[in-house]
Amino acid sequence: MDTEVVGAHTSITGRVIDQANLDGILSYLRNLGIELASLEIWDVGAPAEQETGVAPSPSTQGREK
Repeated sequence: MDTEVVGAHTSITGRVIDQANLDGILSYLRNLGIELASLEIWDVGAPAEQETGVAPSPSTQGREK
């Protein structure tokens, strides 16, 4: 993940491999007391395994579009 601080706001940018990974990141931020102002999906390109070499977790496999 990459971070960028602009004034009182911090942007965190990075790729997640599946829904479970995103849920974990959001849970981690929530546990730190960080308020989420927005969430954007920038690129829905190729499946995560093809781009990262990491297979999606079994709980989300088959739900990719």
